[in-house]
Amino acid sequence: MAKRKTKLKTRKKEIEEFEGYKLDQLVYCRRYPDNKLTYGKIEEFHLKTEGGPAFTIIDFLTNKYRLAMIVDIIDEPTPKQLEDCRSVMQIRRKKKS
Repeated sequence: MAKRKTKLKTRKKEIEEFEGYKLDQLVYCRRYPDNKLTYGKIEEFHLKTEGGPAFTIIDFLTNKYRLAMIVDIIDEPTPKQLEDCRSVMQIRRKKKS
C-alpha cells in the first residue's frame, strides 16, 4: 500500500499591513540590491533586515520573487517609469505567443 501524502498547511501571514501598504497590493518600486525598477504584488513583509524594513514582491516583469525596501516604493510613478514597465511586460507576452 502506498504512503499517503501529507497535506501542507498554509501559513497565515503575520503582518497584514505595514506603513500604509497591504499584502497583495500592486506597487512600483526599486529592487534590492540591484536597484532596478519593477512592478508587482506585495507578498510578505520583513521588518528586521540589514537595510531596514523590506518586503517580498512577486515581480511581474521577471515572474520571480524579489526583495525590495519599503523606502524604495514609488507612490506616484512617472510616465516614463510606467512606460518602461509596460514595455517589458509586452515583450514577455510576445515571447510566450
